[in-house]
Amino acid sequence: MPRKITSLQNDFVKRWASLRETKYRFKEQLFVLEGTRLVDEALKASLNIVAVCSSDASWINGLQSIPAARRFEVTPEIIAKCCSATTPQSVFAVAELPKAKTDFDWQTIEIALLLDRVQDPGNMGAILRAAAAVGVDVVVIGNGCVDLYAPKTLRAAMGASFRVPIVHHELATVLPKLRKANCHILASVLQEGATNLFDLSLHAKKVAWIVANEGNGIQNSLLSEVDMKVSIPMWRQTESLNVAQATAVLLYETVRQKMPRSQ
Repeated sequence: MPRKITSLQNDFVKRWASLRETKYRFKEQLFVLEGTRLVDEALKASLNIVAVCSSDASWINGLQSIPAARRFEVTPEIIAKCCSATTPQSVFAVAELPKAKTDFDWQTIEIALLLDRVQDPGNMGAILRAAAAVGVDVVVIGNGCVDLYAPKTLRAAMGASFRVPIVHHELATVLPKLRKANCHILASVLQEGATNLFDLSLHAKKVAWIVANEGNGIQNSLLSEVDMKVSIPMWRQTESLNVAQATAVLLYETVRQKMPRSQ
């Protein structure tokens, strides 16, 4: 049978609640998954889950894939303390942080996505979701990006964090690897004179996109190394899209062009 916890002062509860903060996630090498969907995604991804908690006794009793010693029946108050959502679901889990990958078989890439200092967790999650949806081969997380395991990032990604290959790498040092793999390196920018996205011909090319948050844009040191600066056409006096919207447009246009064409 699962263990039952009712006290907010329980040592397990204190530890789980601390994981809402980045410094404790890295100190403990643990993170919290809020809601049944993320728990299911973590199980499918074979993450090492150290605890699953729920206020729903029948649900936690029925979760036979997790040993009883790692299942906890808890109160709604404990769930509220350990979860960051305003109205949390009745389930959360605690899992070990996946070991960060720092390299990849760059020669195999058809589409890569490089993230330069994306700092909004909602945007980061939405970007990963779009990358997973179009089948991006790898997402490269550069220095200065938001924590991938922040609760808001995980919720926005809706499990994509575990379904798309992710590499943590300094972008300036990964560009030569991509160029050696014959990738066409493109930067998404808001600049006059940039090439219109819809004027590109990408169907026969390996493609690596660099995107960044709107506030800072892509670092000049990276822009000087790209093959082309590209802008998304916009109408009705729209100045910009947020980075998640823009990334989805770029990726879907790339995939549309690279899809096999009828003879």
